[in-house]
Amino acid sequence: MATAPAYTGPPFDVFSDAVNAGAAFLTAVGTYQLDQMKGLSLAIAAGGDLVRIQQQEVVLHQLQLTYHRLNVAEHETHAQLAVINRKVADAKMLLQGENLLWPPGGVNRCWTAIQYLMQNGSVAVLTKIYSDPLPSGALDPKSYTVPGKWVPGRYDKESNTWYPGSFVPVESPQTEGPTPTNAAMLIAWCSRNHRMPYRGSLPMLVILQAMEALATDAQARAADLKRAQADLETKTFTTWDPLKIDALPTNTAALAGAKV
Repeated sequence: MATAPAYTGPPFDVFSDAVNAGAAFLTAVGTYQLDQMKGLSLAIAAGGDLVRIQQQEVVLHQLQLTYHRLNVAEHETHAQLAVINRKVADAKMLLQGENLLWPPGGVNRCWTAIQYLMQNGSVAVLTKIYSDPLPSGALDPKSYTVPGKWVPGRYDKESNTWYPGSFVPVESPQTEGPTPTNAAMLIAWCSRNHRMPYRGSLPMLVILQAMEALATDAQARAADLKRAQADLETKTFTTWDPLKIDALPTNTAALAGAKV
């Protein structure tokens, strides 16, 4: 087979970067909410009257709830990061093409990971992947490996000989499922039938183009989240400015029109 088509898109690690950017943005949102609560609490305390002190108790309760929500969100995000990092590592095995015979189950893990990453794609990108028809020749059986099983190596004591493991293909394999008409269906078909396109083949190029579109989409989302985080952190500093807090008026009437 020919050399694998060049993959010109962002590295698959951008899928992890997008989740990391989302986690950082969630933290920034939580910090912004906490700082607003802190500023409001100090503003109420500066008033000194009974009604505002009672209001402060309500604010402090909301502050505790915000802390809890932030901790829960961070825990869930760490769990999601662990999953996405494993999926990215498995999806990278696609670039091995027909050489993906070891470890056992590598082909299945690769396709499962790619389908998982596709679920996080934007509607616009997925619509294009679903709409673009497969080029003629993408389903040529000669472009795919034949499914089989890996027979592990063994050591024979009597002859003092090591017999290395080998891949044993299935004779006359049958295919299951509908005939693919787009890249997403092709990936599902490969997963269902335990096939892997040869490097340099037309179906491998089709799948790489789909992955490039998904990776570019994830890279753009990560950049948007980072910009939003930077903007939010700037607003957070404005809200929680110590100089403004120190300058709070001490009487209730003046405090009513003050902005923290």
